[in-house]
Amino acid sequence: PAPMPAPEPIEALRFVGTETCARCHAIEATAWRDSHHARAMQEARDDTVLGTAEATVSEGGVETRLSRRDGKHFVHATGPDGVSRDYEALYTFGVDPLQQLLLPLDRGRLQATTIAWDARQRVHRRRLVRSRSCKSCQQRHRLLVVTGHIRQRFDGRPAKRC
Repeated sequence: PAPMPAPEPIEALRFVGTETCARCHAIEATAWRDSHHARAMQEARDDTVLGTAEATVSEGGVETRLSRRDGKHFVHATGPDGVSRDYEALYTFGVDPLQQLLLPLDRGRLQATTIAWDARQRVHRRRLVRSRSCKSCQQRHRLLVVTGHIRQRFDGRPAKRC
């Protein structure tokens, strides 16, 4: 058989915007706009950050300070290099029941804070990530804990499977 021709280059993928999709999917767009999904990840601004702008959360010897300067939100925390510094919160993640802030790391990665604003009890909470024994393999895994219920492993895989 003759070799297949090389595929033509594809234009870089990019987000076309909500309104572009809504032109053909009006019912879905309306339902989405009224849902928490529409606000699941937003730029961190005064009108999107739900928690207290100035707060210190301490638990288990770990202290995290939240602050606001020049219209921007910051988290003073220990980074992956073990050094404490201020990180500008770029995005919010979640709305209800919990909202975390997303902080920039190297190579364009974002890291969710280990504290979250509890929208129902109106308080900052820590200890979202815990080490628990896995029922499948009996090893300890770091798990994301949401309002007391294990939802997924910290690496993103479901908690019920290894």
